[in-house]
Amino acid sequence: MNIDLEVVREYKSLTSLKHTFLYCHSIGNLTSNSAQKRYDLGVSRGEEQLSINDLVKSQVLKVGDELIWRRKSLNVQHSAKIVAGGKIETADGVSHKTPSGAAKHLNGNKPVDGWLAWKLKSSNKPIATLREKNSK
Repeated sequence: MNIDLEVVREYKSLTSLKHTFLYCHSIGNLTSNSAQKRYDLGVSRGEEQLSINDLVKSQVLKVGDELIWRRKSLNVQHSAKIVAGGKIETADGVSHKTPSGAAKHLNGNKPVDGWLAWKLKSSNKPIATLREKNSK
């Protein structure tokens, strides 16, 4: 795989996800479904955003809330729950500070954007939408 370092530098220099998305789309180099999902949800990187613990403290999420991650390509569904301290406990009993950490744990230690992967079971909406609604 050849990587054009100039494209990477320009990509990294853009601060807004919208601009990043539009830039990558314009050069035909949009390679990440995650970037598309983040753009669609209005979620951007680089801004200070709420953590799971912040969402628990503000009662947007509650201890015991169930999360699901449906991996259609593998025909697998993972489950987790919100536990004390604003952590996520996966079904195997391991606690994680972040949604991405929990998803990475279940993905063979390969990075996953857990904010988009995990959905609140009761609403079937990505937990990223909860964070964004309450950040504004």
